Amino acid sequence: MLKGKKIAIISPNCLTSLGLKLILINSFNPDSVSIFFNFETYIANSESALPDFIFLAPNLYVMFNEHFRNIKSKLIILIENARDSLPKQAAIATLDVNITKADMLEKLEQIFYSRIKCTSTIKQGDLSAREMDVLKLIALGFMNKQIADELSISLHTVVSHRKNIIRKLGINTISGLTVYAILHSLISAADLNTAEGRIS
Repeated sequence: MLKGKKIAIISPNCLTSLGLKLILINSFNPDSVSIFFNFETYIANSESALPDFIFLAPNLYVMFNEHFRNIKSKLIILIENARDSLPKQAAIATLDVNITKADMLEKLEQIFYSRIKCTSTIKQGDLSAREMDVLKLIALGFMNKQIADELSISLHTVVSHRKNIIRKLGINTISGLTVYAILHSLISAADLNTAEGRIS
């Protein structure tokens, strides 16, 4: 999903930073993830080009607001407790570091797609017509056997299409594929409601 993207994590919390780096590398495949335990180290070692995403401790955002105020679209504030919550008008993405890994992956997918959907190099044209058919049904909650029956294809073919979709889009979860399908108008909220009634 983040191929070609560079990420910086700026936080004095060593455990949070290292854990987040591992999750990002294993689940989103960015080009690089650099950790900085303070703002000064980040400034001293950052390259001329800004990272594509910056995970930032809330106290550092407050202390160095002047530096970050014009790059809010790149920021993801690491929330550790209710006191760290930002005012809604700040319009900056936040990530609660105390949630489960599954919830964190889902939240990160939503953040990344909301930020890169307009400039993403992934296009519907990268998927074959049949892969888009399979993607729609996956997003609607159909299981592999149900997809095979719906499209009159073998279960093996469904699994192959599914692997190709994941490889091409770089999305590993059903929630992420659903978000992609909605953002690219492959399905609508009404379709989701209809599907729930059909497959429940």
